Amino acid sequence: QRGGRLRTWGEPGTVDLTLAQDINDFAKIMCCGPSWAARRISGDVVSPSDSKHGKNIISAHAGGVINDQGTLLLRGKTWGDVQDFDNALGHEIIIYQDGGVEIVIVPNTSSPVGFREAVLDRLVQIQDARAVAFRPPSLTGAILRVDGTATCWSHPGGIQQPPAHFRDLTAVAVGNSTWLGLKTDGTVVAWGTGGDDSKALLNVPAFDLPVIAIRADKGSAAAQLSTGEWVGWGDNSSGVVDQIQAIRKAVDLQFQGLGQGLLWIEPVE
Repeated sequence: QRGGRLRTWGEPGTVDLTLAQDINDFAKIMCCGPSWAARRISGDVVSPSDSKHGKNIISAHAGGVINDQGTLLLRGKTWGDVQDFDNALGHEIIIYQDGGVEIVIVPNTSSPVGFREAVLDRLVQIQDARAVAFRPPSLTGAILRVDGTATCWSHPGGIQQPPAHFRDLTAVAVGNSTWLGLKTDGTVVAWGTGGDDSKALLNVPAFDLPVIAIRADKGSAAAQLSTGEWVGWGDNSSGVVDQIQAIRKAVDLQFQGLGQGLLWIEPVE
């Protein structure tokens, strides 16, 4: 497996990569921001946050970690048999290995009027979940299901019915009331009802090669081609799309700061 060096752009002063400066075998970015976490080829996870240090971590983001035994450590509590989780504005969505969904609302969190009834109470009825993506500030999210479809939602708006072409998916990513899906054939589909700042996400480029990964934030998106190159599109008011085009090849890449910054792994030649 090929690794590389951790690099950052934008959001000045918020990301300290001192711990990463002598490491050139990072393989995956697990979360961004001041408490970034990245996994090395060896399996070790490096992060400024002590709670994310260790081996056998398969996922670390949104304030918690999941190890290879399926144990989720989040806010000092543990859950077992977990395969994925995400949170936004104090609303945590846990996906269990059997496909079940649990919603945890952090104490002192105020849910928008109607959000629990319109969205959360319906999500816990899902029994075939595979993965989840959940983003502020619009509480837009999607749960990828075993059959390759996705349950999508936003606020306001509630549960949204995707168009017919939004199926045969292997991954999902979300913007502001806008959704992206990576299909089994390596193509990318998009749909949504977002405002002017996120409608640009719907203009998916015509890719010459199969796509193997997708990322999205409030109004910007990126796709990794089978060659390892990344292509960006969407809102470029911060210059983030231009920066993605300048990076070209990266082992992994993630948005941070609502599309105002990037964290990526520069491959070591």
